Amino acid sequence: MIMVAFKTRFNSASCLFRCILLSIRELIFSGIIPSARSGRNLPRLTLLLTIHIPVHMIISNSDRFNNTDIPQKLSIYLMTTNALLNLCGYIFIVLLYRHSIQTIFNRKIPTLQRDKNGCILAEPHPAIKSFNTHLSMLRPLEILFRFITAPLRVLPDVIVLGETRCGTTNLCGHLVSVAEASSSS
Repeated sequence: MIMVAFKTRFNSASCLFRCILLSIRELIFSGIIPSARSGRNLPRLTLLLTIHIPVHMIISNSDRFNNTDIPQKLSIYLMTTNALLNLCGYIFIVLLYRHSIQTIFNRKIPTLQRDKNGCILAEPHPAIKSFNTHLSMLRPLEILFRFITAPLRVLPDVIVLGETRCGTTNLCGHLVSVAEASSSS
C-alpha cells in the first residue's frame, strides 16, 4: 500500500517536472526567441541575460581583470540592471496577460491538463501558447516607460477630432496660421 502511494506520487511529480520542462522549452523556442527576432526588447534582454551570466563568470574568474575592479563592477551593474528590467517586464506582462484573458476576452486562464486518475499530463501548459502570443504583441518595457515618464511629457493644447472629409485638415491649417500670427507678434 505504501509502495503504491509512493509510486503514484513519484509518477505525479515526474509528470509535473516534465510538464514544467516542456513549458519552458515551448516558452523559449516559440515565444522568447521569435519575439526577440521581431524586435521586442524584453525577449532580447532575456536572451542577453542568459549570455551575460557566463561572460560575467569568465570576467570574474579571469586573472587578466584581477588588477582592476572596473570590468567586474560594470558587469555586475549591467547584469543587475538587466535582471531587474526582466523581472519588472515579466511581472507586468503576466499582469497584462491575466487582465486581457479574464477581463477583455472574458475567459478563464487555462489550467494544467489531467488524466482520468488525476495525474498531470506530461505536456506544455495550455496557457503558454496564448502567453507567447501576448509576448510577441505587447511591449511591457515600453508601456512601463510611458507610464513612468507621463508626468514629464507635455500634453497637447488642442485636439481636433472629426470624421473623414469634414474639414479637420483645413481647420488645423487655420489654427496653425493663427498660432503663427499670435506667436510672431
